Amino acid sequence: MKILIISHKAVFPSIDGGSLAVKKLYNDLKTKYEIIDIIALDSNTKRNKNQNNHTNQTLFQINTKFNFSKLINSLFSKKCYQTNRFYDKKISKKITNIINKKKYEYVLFEGVFPSVYLQDIKNKCKCKTIIRTHNVEHEIWNDLVSNTRNLFKKIAYFFLKLQMKKWENFICSKCDFLFCISKNDKKYFEKKIKKRIEILPVSFKIKNRIIPKEFSIFHLGAMDWKPNMDGIEWFLNNVWIKHLINKKIGTLHLAGKKMPKYLKKKNHKSLKIRGLVENSENYMISKSVMIVPIFSGSGIRIKILEGMSMGIPIISTKKGAQGINCKNKKNILICNDELEFLNSIKNLKYDEILFNKLSKEGKKLINQYFSTNVVIKNWKKLIYENSHNNS
Repeated sequence: MKILIISHKAVFPSIDGGSLAVKKLYNDLKTKYEIIDIIALDSNTKRNKNQNNHTNQTLFQINTKFNFSKLINSLFSKKCYQTNRFYDKKISKKITNIINKKKYEYVLFEGVFPSVYLQDIKNKCKCKTIIRTHNVEHEIWNDLVSNTRNLFKKIAYFFLKLQMKKWENFICSKCDFLFCISKNDKKYFEKKIKKRIEILPVSFKIKNRIIPKEFSIFHLGAMDWKPNMDGIEWFLNNVWIKHLINKKIGTLHLAGKKMPKYLKKKNHKSLKIRGLVENSENYMISKSVMIVPIFSGSGIRIKILEGMSMGIPIISTKKGAQGINCKNKKNILICNDELEFLNSIKNLKYDEILFNKLSKEGKKLINQYFSTNVVIKNWKKLIYENSHNNS
């Protein structure tokens, strides 16, 4: 089986949850199929073409910076501004030429953003097309509409939400096979699209670690994603600075690409803030507890799964933990206000039994729902069974 994966961001190196999810799937499929290649639409225009450090990845640089005139034009057209930023006619021609030359049997689009090339590929190539959704994208914009007080932003977010909803429902109906990364997303698309859908999760291998002697809390996430930015600002103002910064509770570590300069200026003896982390595993494994104060967004938080695979206890909002088969106080602590976060942090610092329970049960959850075996099983279930039924 020859498979081409198309991603809207570089997969190697993986610098955020989305690219890590694609990398994990690439590695899983490689265990069963010999020819797996990647085309990545790289919005990092400063990256030198020679920086591509993987032989199976082809990078096409594309400028996706905000363009106000294009945004306004999109409001009066049928195009989705957010996804159309990734479309380029020249790149489309290169992609279809590569597919026809190498005779890929399946082209897998990682999300609805690279799917802007799906119709061109269906028109010019003989391969089967697959989409794996990472989120129900319009739900992110719906949350932004609800959470902003700025009238202009609220109107803009509302139109972007309508565009995205129309686009993802349309394009997911056009692919030959549809996977979702989480059960919540699967439930949504099953109501909208009349086709069989399977969950294709992100896999992780269980890792053992030595629990750090010094208690610490951390968040690791891309800070150019608004739900992360809003969540961290809320946590800093309402939990850490308000209740804990001068207490001897431990150290809060914050990291992620595009970390704002004004946040870095808040560094304190009990608050350590940095930007991009080159090795997320090394960064995470040296910390005690992960926090996920997310109040908007969709899909699944990859970093929660990565943390559980290492035995790191997780404190998350209900929204942050959505799509994961977790249970409060069994394998995660769910908190939705400042006092719940405050109490959970204190409990994990002083209650060793609770700490070890969350660590152990989190690993069990990963083994049951997020292993390579589950990925391959679900892949074969949809691709092979559907192909056989349609033959």
